[in-house]
Amino acid sequence: MTAVLDKEQPIYGLRAPDLDGVQQSTSVEALAEEYIADILTIQETGPYQLCGLSFGGLVAFEMAAQLRAAGEQVGVLALFDTGNPAHYVELPPARSAKFRLIYLVDSCEKYGRSLLSGRLDEFCIQCTSFPW
Repeated sequence: MTAVLDKEQPIYGLRAPDLDGVQQSTSVEALAEEYIADILTIQETGPYQLCGLSFGGLVAFEMAAQLRAAGEQVGVLALFDTGNPAHYVELPPARSAKFRLIYLVDSCEKYGRSLLSGRLDEFCIQCTSFPW
């Protein structure tokens, strides 16, 4: 694989907070706010480059919305394998069930192949922010 970023380009990963079962579930909006606070300790102003994978894409999208609402620039917002929850809500029940079944089968095949081949890195990717 060829590196695309300059070797001097910092990349930061954001880890989801540990949920110990005592606290209530965290909303996308609250996670975005927490991640932005973390980012601001390293980079006080934009433009910000954000990237999110799967659920992390929803959080990255919310982070971009919150940053823009605060008057900051977002240079890049990249979403990978991120679904649109509004789309799923609008599906008729039969199509929704079919969609969920296909998604479940595809996910099991993808992660099953990775697990069987020893590619555990598939399970370790987290929401990442690129502050260049």
